Amino acid sequence: SSGINAEWPLRPGMKEVAKKVIGHVRFSLLDPEYLSLVEKENELKPFIPIRLLSEAWRSHALQDRDSNNPQLRPRAGTLPHDALARKLARSHATHGGCQSDD
Repeated sequence: SSGINAEWPLRPGMKEVAKKVIGHVRFSLLDPEYLSLVEKENELKPFIPIRLLSEAWRSHALQDRDSNNPQLRPRAGTLPHDALARKLARSHATHGGCQSDD
């Protein structure tokens, strides 16, 4: 009989799926604290190429946004985490964070 278990060996594993997309993650956009956490987790479960993490650290150290390397520059409209947090806080303060009872 066929079922989910019969198809399981045909499905790609997490590492195989991650290999296809991990190169598109812009690690340089992570703040240093979060990048450190990602790096530590990658030591335990390695699936992020060291080259990508190294480029992200280089970008932070040099505050370099190499225009020739899409991994090291933000996408259009990307806000840094702190700028986004301030924008959300202002919006919350302006709208009071409460819904109207009207």
